[in-house]
Amino acid sequence: HTAGLSSRVREHVAASHAAEGGGGATPPEYSGIRVQFGVVPAGGARPAGSEGEFHQWFGEGVYALTGSYGTGAADGATSDMVAVVFADRAAGSAAPPENSNWEASDVREDCVGRLRRAGIPAEVVSVAEQCERCFELGVYEHDATAPWVSRGGRAVLLGDAAHAMAPFLGQGANQAIQDGYCLADRLAAARAGGLAARVMGPLQSYALLRRAPVTALQLESRLLGAMETAGGGAGTLPQFVRDAFFLANGKLGVAAQVFVKGARPWV
Repeated sequence: HTAGLSSRVREHVAASHAAEGGGGATPPEYSGIRVQFGVVPAGGARPAGSEGEFHQWFGEGVYALTGSYGTGAADGATSDMVAVVFADRAAGSAAPPENSNWEASDVREDCVGRLRRAGIPAEVVSVAEQCERCFELGVYEHDATAPWVSRGGRAVLLGDAAHAMAPFLGQGANQAIQDGYCLADRLAAARAGGLAARVMGPLQSYALLRRAPVTALQLESRLLGAMETAGGGAGTLPQFVRDAFFLANGKLGVAAQVFVKGARPWV
């Protein structure tokens, strides 16, 4: 089951363990990080010649990404987008309500002001100002150490339903695909009478194989998000650590390896 953050099957899996003295349901955990998205459907908002590139920018407590995507039209038209990531400094133990009722203009105005206060270059602000579709959401995670298989083995979790993670490594869909491949492989081994099927069963074997790599990716993505949204002002320790982190990892090739490791099949 891959229904994600609102998975009713995850609730069923947790309840099946709680009924026999195990842990209860674990709701999604608010990360304290929020993302504002905006799209310019007609494109043309980015500098000429940048259509084939993604541009990343760091500012005061803000990470911004701009890019262009094909619309699928026969004329090869593209749309421009901006994503702005920031820490919710007011976040406490409870997550704020989602702003599904916000008007696009409200999100756009807030995003433009945030970019300007963070000192993000004008080319990014220009994209945000021209966005027609805008929305904001919070980043939530599921505890990957919670059970993935119900008591009795009637239900099993995959993808975000098992291990929703922050988006900073772009691994949500990739890991869901790997989950599906691994589960299919374990079921095929069970059908063939493989050793794993005789020792622990295909569902538990799948969970054992997948839990460690996705937990590691969760931690790495969480760290990356904290670094990208570091605030405190120019010259302060948080921004010094952030800049040193990305400079050193970029020079040493570590940053590229982190993304490659995430995309590499683990099954």
